[in-house]
Amino acid sequence: MLALPSEKRAAYLSSKLGRGKNSGADVHEEKNNARLLPADLQRVVATHLKTVDNYQTGPLRANLILFRAAERNPFRHDDDPHMWWGDLISCEQIEDVPGNHTSMLEEPHVAVLAQRMKARIAQALASA
Repeated sequence: MLALPSEKRAAYLSSKLGRGKNSGADVHEEKNNARLLPADLQRVVATHLKTVDNYQTGPLRANLILFRAAERNPFRHDDDPHMWWGDLISCEQIEDVPGNHTSMLEEPHVAVLAQRMKARIAQALASA
């Protein structure tokens, strides 16, 4: 879907958010996706998609800590310590936390993540 131009994505979203599969008598309406959503919502969707298309990321220059999952994806064979964030952030501090990309946010691993985040916040506040 991201490969589609904004206008086509808006039409696609309209078809998915609309009334679902139309009957044979409504084929014309199915082709005219603009009628599946109110005009105001169509403009919101189109504006949002245009904004997404035009957004340019740039490096964030801040003192950041990367909390990354200790369990790595066995199918990824890269050695990037920043886990592909290197182009967007300058991060001198990396902390491995228990779990994988998903389970690090679930019990019991999330408790460790929360404890480490609290400690880092306290440290930052103390030095401010």
